[in-house]
Amino acid sequence: MRLPTGGLTEMSFNPLAYPILFTTPRRLSDIPSWHGHIPFAFLLMEIMRPDVFVELGTFKGDSYCAFCQAVADLKTATRCHAVDLWEGDSHTGAYDSSVLSDLKAHHDPLYSPFSQLMRTTFDEAVEHFADGSIDLLHIDGLHTYDAVRHDYETWLPKLSDRAVVLFHDTEVRERDFGVYAFWEEVAGKGPAFRFTHSNGLGVLAVGKAVPEPVLNFLAAANAETEVTRSFFQALGERVTLHEAVERLTPEVMRYRHDVPIARDRIAAQDALISEQNQSIADLGARANHLQNEVTSLQNQLTSIVQSRSWRITAPLRAINGRFRQEP
Repeated sequence: MRLPTGGLTEMSFNPLAYPILFTTPRRLSDIPSWHGHIPFAFLLMEIMRPDVFVELGTFKGDSYCAFCQAVADLKTATRCHAVDLWEGDSHTGAYDSSVLSDLKAHHDPLYSPFSQLMRTTFDEAVEHFADGSIDLLHIDGLHTYDAVRHDYETWLPKLSDRAVVLFHDTEVRERDFGVYAFWEEVAGKGPAFRFTHSNGLGVLAVGKAVPEPVLNFLAAANAETEVTRSFFQALGERVTLHEAVERLTPEVMRYRHDVPIARDRIAAQDALISEQNQSIADLGARANHLQNEVTSLQNQLTSIVQSRSWRITAPLRAINGRFRQEP
């Protein structure tokens, strides 16, 4: 997969021949770890067209609904099955039934004619599938080395001659994640390719009769590894940006709605404060005026008391006071 001067259309595998790559996903939750691989999920469904697709570990359904969306848009005859207890594990953390309820509200009206949400363990679900019946298997359950190895080996007999297996989180090397270690063991067992963005995704062709377009993609991807990874990472970032826009749009709309209201309220409060400040200023001026009048009267009284006539008439005022007190 090479980027000559002529552009993508001259690649040995031409991704631009598959416009489904640029389809906008209908479901994007607040868990972004799989968003970057959705364009590849769309492409894989088109170049593979599996009869049966099974996903082990679905959680909020971003990856699973992407595969289902491709089936619906392409009108393939694929039967889809999501297997999960929808209770959480040590990596996702525990969660309540609202996660499954929210997924069903999106999934059932769109995909229930060809898709089934199986609330059970992986080991119990495997008994519902005939040997050699599954064309595409996505392993995304508990991510310890022992768990992913157990899931792969348990479901291996159920895979068809056309089978491809996907392993998510091949790039995570924290806590007790061990998908990367198991991927290193199985990647050499067939044509394979590993994406490094969005926690990593391993693509392994397991069957003896994998569809030719899938083999062509894997060959071209390995021939031009960095170009392939960069191209699909850019497509994944487009999905991530779309999710961010969708998530932030309601907040922006609320802001656009609330800001004018807030401005009106602030203006009203400012007018009220201005009116109250004017009232306070008026009361202050009135108080100053009254204080000046009191001071003037006090000065007049002092002048009278200190005057010569007031002192001369003091005995007469005293006699007049005694007469008033007698009955």
